Amino acid sequence: MSRRRPKAPLDSEPLWVKVAIDRKAMRPLQTRTNGPGLTKLALFFGLLAAFGAVTVLSTNTVITIIAFVLYGTVFAFAEAILHETHHRTPFRSLRINEVVHFVVGAMVLKEPIRDRWLHAAHHTYTSYPDADPEVLIEPPPNFTTATLGFLRLRPAVRGLAAMLRNATGSVDELTRTYVPPSDHRKIVWSSRALLGSYAVVVGTSIAFASWWPVLLFFAARIAGAPYHSLLIFVQHAGLEQNVPDFRDNTRTVLMSRISRFLYWNMNYHLEHHMYPTVPFHALPRLHEQIKDECPAPYRSTWHAWREMLPVLWRQRTEPSVVIRRRQLPDGLPVTPL
Repeated sequence: MSRRRPKAPLDSEPLWVKVAIDRKAMRPLQTRTNGPGLTKLALFFGLLAAFGAVTVLSTNTVITIIAFVLYGTVFAFAEAILHETHHRTPFRSLRINEVVHFVVGAMVLKEPIRDRWLHAAHHTYTSYPDADPEVLIEPPPNFTTATLGFLRLRPAVRGLAAMLRNATGSVDELTRTYVPPSDHRKIVWSSRALLGSYAVVVGTSIAFASWWPVLLFFAARIAGAPYHSLLIFVQHAGLEQNVPDFRDNTRTVLMSRISRFLYWNMNYHLEHHMYPTVPFHALPRLHEQIKDECPAPYRSTWHAWREMLPVLWRQRTEPSVVIRRRQLPDGLPVTPL
């Protein structure tokens, strides 16, 4: 991400265009229930336990490495769970949602209260680079910074730095900008609790003279980053900016069942931005409701990357080049796929 100036809200919020849906059709889509979320959560932690056990117990180096990469890949998608709990949609129970919210925030080195507010700003100012605090890459792209983001090194460092700053009681710039003062003390104490939990992980490693606690909690996030980043980078990159229509700045991508499972159906990203109160398990049904008035979804993750990469490369010298997927009012052409 190339940051020319500090992020800050715009003078007025964009008036987002939405595909209209009948209220009777929308009501069941917005229904929250505990079952689907708890099932996915159990499978998520079950996979972590299985791959983690093989990693630690195997005496074969190759098997250990493979199991650790698989463990890290699953671990990295704790960020997808954090995202869902930001919206408070995966569970009917608010208590379950908030407990999971804190746990997965700890896993991906993000203080969850602060991150929820930043994500709310992302939805308010999606792909308005001067105001959207979650823009991953903007023209002209800085590929060094983008690579650090792809490996989730930069977000990890920045998340920890913000946590350390906020734990002192002096909140960081993004917190001051996007979080109401009433939540500042909550963030301070939450940051202290997270840092305390990290100290316990490090202390456990020291007490048992073993690197495994540190590797399984901290290094796993980096080891598993590539697959997660392959999916999240296609959400908005290369598409139009500063336009109040999610059909122009957000992608829906048809992904494999494994990707959809790990990603909590966030491949239906256009649908999610247009109606963020719809739980993850209802997004495929929402897609069917509005697909006739939206650009065709990408056929695969590779399909999206194949279109996106050449445009990002051109943006180094031609920042105004973007992918346009619809016939726009000013007569600009649709970009062929």
